[in-house]
Amino acid sequence: MECQVSTWRDVISCAAITHVGMRRHNNQDSLKVALANSDEEWVQQGHLFLVADGMGAHAAGEFASRLAADSIPLSYRKLAREGPAYAIREAIQDANRQIHVRGQGSDEFRGMGTTLCALILFPNEAFLAHVGDSRVYRLRGNQFEQLTFDHSLAWELRAAQRVAPHSEFMPYIPKNVITRSLGPNPEVNVDLEGPFELKEGDVFVLCTDGLSGPIPDDQIGKIVACLPPAEAAELLVHLANFKGGPDNITVIIVRVNRVDQARSSSQRRWPSSKTKTGWFSKLAAWSALIGVFVAALGLWLAQSDVIWIGLIILILGVVAFLGDYFWRFWPWNWSSAPARKFRSGPYHQLECRPDRAFCEQLREFIDNLTQHGQREQWPIDSEELVKYQTSGEEALGRNDFREAARQFGKAISHLMKPLFSRPN
Repeated sequence: MECQVSTWRDVISCAAITHVGMRRHNNQDSLKVALANSDEEWVQQGHLFLVADGMGAHAAGEFASRLAADSIPLSYRKLAREGPAYAIREAIQDANRQIHVRGQGSDEFRGMGTTLCALILFPNEAFLAHVGDSRVYRLRGNQFEQLTFDHSLAWELRAAQRVAPHSEFMPYIPKNVITRSLGPNPEVNVDLEGPFELKEGDVFVLCTDGLSGPIPDDQIGKIVACLPPAEAAELLVHLANFKGGPDNITVIIVRVNRVDQARSSSQRRWPSSKTKTGWFSKLAAWSALIGVFVAALGLWLAQSDVIWIGLIILILGVVAFLGDYFWRFWPWNWSSAPARKFRSGPYHQLECRPDRAFCEQLREFIDNLTQHGQREQWPIDSEELVKYQTSGEEALGRNDFREAARQFGKAISHLMKPLFSRPN
């Protein structure tokens, strides 16, 4: 495991880690941190962060995620003058086509795919694009929010109101069934979210389900609230591995240290709500309007043939409305469903204020790890471990829960280091 730590001026700090986990032999996750090279590029194109989770036998998933992570930033930069929404959507569509063509041309790669989530960070706002169940979170103050919608069977059933969020059937719905990904089909629809106004201290977390699966959202949020990006990323990966590491684990954490309102770009173009309206809806509206007008004209002229023409046009409008509904929401179309409306997130939010119970959880992790390390005879520096534990207990004694969590987190990372001799 290697933690890539980056800073850009004094504006942002970020850390990125990908790890194979404890049960996989190869890492099918990929990530990319593509920082702007200049102030002008930062204003016009932003910083791009990307996480992808590959799917497919043998090396297929690894190839798909790596292709996406390598090609999307390049395509995005080439198209950025057209506006970030258009550029990132086209870049992802192009990556999808490349993966699909490669998959169709080889039995070894057939059916391969990858999820994807991307964050584009400008001086005073953020913009997201995603496909699949990899996630983007935001911590603002003590509020931890999921800004992306999981393209999974469970989430789609809830969105279609087929299953209530707390239904007794929810535990029986497979959590690993995703309804949209790059690669399996020649075209894929990309969900776009934003723009989200930035505030100083905002922290964004991009991750694959190898992290969000084993670790509850509240724990992710509290760790991000207590630790700087590099320490938080390292601890999150350690905890996912401590809980079995059943999948590859990838996380990028980006902290906004300063918001530069003076550098906003008036040239940036975001899609309006008009671009999100299906052609069925437009046809329906015009058909209804024309139908009513023609029918009213027929009544005024007392000509039955004109009335019938108006009624036929009106019926076409109703059919268009029904067609639009089924196109957008019927389950058979999940894999190619239209991109969701802008500014529709967050989809889940909760309070993540570090407290004594959370610190005691971390302390319990330390005890369990220490016992396991002693049994397995890990090479542990006991003096360093005691130093972290003592500092944590002192902070806990004065109710400084953030500092206590940070010190206990350092102790956990110290204990877990022997496990990271495994190659990625």
